[in-house]
Parts: sequence; C-alpha cells; structure tokens
Amino acid sequence: METPALRLLLVEDDPIGAHWLRHLLGGWGYAVEHATDCQQALAMAEVKAFDGLLLDQRLPDGSGEGLLARLRAGGACAPALALSADLDPRPRPDSGAAQFAARLRKPIAADALLHALHALGLAPPRWDEGRALAAANGHASIARALRQLMLDELPAQRAELQRAAAASPPEFEALDAQLHKLLGSARLTGAMALAAHIESARSQLGDSLATAQRVSALGPLFAEIERLLGEGIPSG
Repeated sequence: METPALRLLLVEDDPIGAHWLRHLLGGWGYAVEHATDCQQALAMAEVKAFDGLLLDQRLPDGSGEGLLARLRAGGACAPALALSADLDPRPRPDSGAAQFAARLRKPIAADALLHALHALGLAPPRWDEGRALAAANGHASIARALRQLMLDELPAQRAELQRAAAASPPEFEALDAQLHKLLGSARLTGAMALAAHIESARSQLGDSLATAQRVSALGPLFAEIERLLGEGIPSG
C-alpha cells in the first residue's frame, strides 16, 4: 500500500520565496499547503491536520511566533520551523520562539532545509509509487523497466560523480551535469529521497569541500536506492 505524503503547512507572504519552497518541497515528495497570512493559515489548520509547520516570522497580520501560539491553542501539535530573514535567527529567551524546533535563515538553502526536516523526523519518502506509476501511464511493467534502466546506469554515474568531486579543483560542470541527469531519473522513477539529496548537492556546487563531502555521502543512499529499485513495484 502506498504511504501518504507528509503534509506541510507553509506560511510565507513573499511570492518568490514561497514559490521556491513549494517547488523544492513538492519535488521531494511532500504535500504542501501554502498560506500567505495568519488568518489563512488558521483557517487551513481548522480543517486539515499537518505533519510539519514552516512559518515566516513577519506576516502581514501578525508574527510567526504569535501564529504558532494560536495554532498550538487550536490543537496543532506538529513540529514547527521558523523562517527568518533576521541577521540573528536565535530565539529570544522571553519570546514564544522557544516553541519552534529550529529556525532557518532566509533565503532558505536546500541543504539546511533538508537537514532540519530530517532532524524533526520529517524525512522525504524514500519511494513514491504513485509518481512512478504516473510517469509510466499506469503500467507497472514500464515503471519496472524504468527502474531497471536507472539501476543499470547507477554504477557509471556514481563513478563519474566521485571522479569529478575528487579532481583538484573539483569539476563543477561535470558534477552538475551528472547530478542533473540523475535528478531527472530519480523524479521519473519516484526515488524521492535520492531526489532530495541531489537537490541539496547541487545547491552546494560552489563550495569545493561541501561538494566533495556531499557526493561522498551519497554512497549509502545509492545502496538504498539500488535495493528499492530491485524490489519492483508492489501489487495492491
């Protein structure tokens, strides 16, 4: 049986920032509901339960801290992330910010967001069967063939990533090309956890050390995706 996507409430009044986060989170397999102010967020929370809350700290009709207090009073118990453009994102001792599990400085980096979600137990789904079948027009045999093709190409892609990352200096164009190709395959076959880590790696391509570390960290994930790809699509 397919596992339902984790549902996140994003409260952000900046359209550009909201678009980026919705694109990023949706690409990782989350179901994202977007509100632009406190009243809209409270109305959404009355009719839907959320697994996680991402709240901007400055909203047109209030603050993120005040909104979180009202959400908690209404019964929302999901872990919350504060999104802040302040130079010092640390919570004040006398404020309600202590209710937030973590605070992320805007603009939000893909790597920081993914790390925070993992820390809160909200990791992206490892596999999205529905997305894999949709890409194959509902045909399980085609979905399995796409998985097998991705599985067959993984060793060469992994070797090229490791080679480009180990070069001195790292070959950023080669890294980006391979990551872009792998990202497309991951999304097509529903390998959402892999897609999230690839997005994270691409966001750090300007940092030699971070890039090498990130590509190296993909090793265990490759092994897990190989296992998932080898399982085939469950029936039912």
